[in-house]
Amino acid sequence: MSKAITYEIHTNRVGRWWEITIPALYGDDPCGQARHLTDVGYEARTIIAAKLDVPLSQVETSLIVDDFGGARDIQPRTERIAALRIQVDRLSGELKAEQVALVKELRREDVPDIDVAMLLGVARQRVGQLAE
Repeated sequence: MSKAITYEIHTNRVGRWWEITIPALYGDDPCGQARHLTDVGYEARTIIAAKLDVPLSQVETSLIVDDFGGARDIQPRTERIAALRIQVDRLSGELKAEQVALVKELRREDVPDIDVAMLLGVARQRVGQLAE
């Protein structure tokens, strides 16, 4: 089995459609379109596979969303959002671990849940969830 080939594809919104450009094969000329962004990768892969006469399984894509209309810096902003989401998930895990540890310690000292909730800045019901 041959190794998959990865092609950079570009897309931008034109009317109600996402226009597909594959610079390595078609330069700046649009070569396809998709109704929804979720379909762009598959459409581009089918275009590439047909052009190169290779199985679809040997084609991978790297999607770049170009600026269009009044929407600017789409690609770097979505990359930043993805990086922030990773940080938020990591911090959420750390937050929960800290909360669980403190809840357990305070409960061992017979601190009422209502007081624990106030210390943590959460609802009293959340204290019970954290203690499980």
